[in-house]
Amino acid sequence: EAEQIRLAEEAAEQKQREEEAIKEQQQKEAEQIRLAEEAAEQKQREEEAIKEQQQKEAEQIRLAEEAASEQKQREEEAIKEQQQQEAEQVRLAEEAAAEQKQREEEEAAKKQEEDARLAEIAETERLEKEAAERQQLEE
Repeated sequence: EAEQIRLAEEAAEQKQREEEAIKEQQQKEAEQIRLAEEAAEQKQREEEAIKEQQQKEAEQIRLAEEAASEQKQREEEAIKEQQQQEAEQVRLAEEAAAEQKQREEEEAAKKQEEDARLAEIAETERLEKEAAERQQLEE
């Protein structure tokens, strides 16, 4: 009977040790699962951070390209405007030169007409004077 009690106690102790070993194994497995889940979450956070950084960089590149494009467009417009102003100045200068030339030609023509008129008057006066002198001589 004592032997049976001792065997029963040993069996109970053995069963308790096995249950503790199972419980310990389950705790280890639970800890490994928890650590694996934490690692997976950490990896996901890192991947999201990388993705967010890439998006920020892509946005910065897009904004820089847009700014460069706008700057280039402004420069091209400024050059075009400058060329238009220069062309307008050339046109105005050519127009002014043409008007000046026309005035000079008109003034030269008027002077030529005036000179011809004065020459004609002088010739008429000379002829009249000669005629008067001839008439005086004849008298």
